[in-house]
Amino acid sequence: FLYIFEAEKIGKMTNMKHHKLVIRAVIFIAAFLCFTISNAQEYNNWLLNGGGILNFNTFPATLICKKDENIVKNTIALSDDNGQIILYGYKVKSDQRLSDFVIKNSENEVIVSFYCTEVRNVIGCKLPQGGYYIAVVYRQHLFTSELHIYKFDINGKLENEFIYSDGIYTPFMTFIQEDNYEILFVYNSKYETIEKYKLTSDEVFKTEQYELKLEMFSMREIVTFNIITSLDNSKIIACTYGAVSVLNYDKTTGLISLADKFETTKFYAIAFSETDKYFLIIDDNTLKGFRFNGTFDFDTEKPDISYKLTEETISNTLWNMCLGNDGKIYIHNISSDCIMVIDGIEAGNMTSEIIQSECVKNCLNLFPQIPRLQKIQSTPCPEIEKPKIICE
Repeated sequence: FLYIFEAEKIGKMTNMKHHKLVIRAVIFIAAFLCFTISNAQEYNNWLLNGGGILNFNTFPATLICKKDENIVKNTIALSDDNGQIILYGYKVKSDQRLSDFVIKNSENEVIVSFYCTEVRNVIGCKLPQGGYYIAVVYRQHLFTSELHIYKFDINGKLENEFIYSDGIYTPFMTFIQEDNYEILFVYNSKYETIEKYKLTSDEVFKTEQYELKLEMFSMREIVTFNIITSLDNSKIIACTYGAVSVLNYDKTTGLISLADKFETTKFYAIAFSETDKYFLIIDDNTLKGFRFNGTFDFDTEKPDISYKLTEETISNTLWNMCLGNDGKIYIHNISSDCIMVIDGIEAGNMTSEIIQSECVKNCLNLFPQIPRLQKIQSTPCPEIEKPKIICE
């Protein structure tokens, strides 16, 4: 409003035409600022295995190489509304199997530390009304594992910790975004159930358990896995060891059920395109896309779109792929020192760019597990009364 007031004063000293241009520019700037603030995302920064940071606050995204020998896997990072990292975590590298999993704040201070043999999975989210959650499955002994859920305030200060130790929790975890809270699904192989947790601004509630057997997530050792969701969260696809489970989630009833399961060696690297127009896999060193109609009965040898990748490997298991915040697909091969970024998939005009850095070489499963969120629509700014034109 101060800018508009100043523009009115300028108008007194200039002609009518010039004054209108000033007013239009000011209104555009105000609207642009409102749009960018309302669309800030919590996943603006990906902490990569190896310590690099993929920064989506730039266009195109840039890689900040901060090689850290301590950061080798189980990474998590959450960003504030300004796109700056506010919380991040990883399992500290050690010559021994036992080491700490730590969560740090923006001042690099350790605020959570847990001694364990293995971190099976870690994911994070930001509540729609502010505040953060990080969920971690730890394993300390061969036949036991625990689910820990940490709650942080809007400034990244630890507020509460919720520990669940009755069972054998697995890497299967995913968040589902609701209007004013988050849903966390976790698979407990001891009871062969998927547990549902409601995460609010005040508390964590364990709400339901669904009898649902996911054999591939019952194994004690899980080397690689992928868990992705469709944009509307109605489909959850979980893959590991060549086994695939497709789950249906009904937001109206809150029920989760097994829709399909099958085996394939072609689903090690998977992703959806930005609006779910295509389901994507990497097979035979080629990015393949299939028109997605809610099922997976397509012929993997007859993709609707395809793009030959520059790197080559003898196994599909050595590829890693993730949908970026910018709608592009990010691809990495463990033997490569670069990330390939594919754009224009849904438009049918695919192009690629390369982000090269030694920071990403020899990193298996480079990208963290990023829960899929629907694009937040911009919240309109309060309507600004059109300023009066005053001329002498």
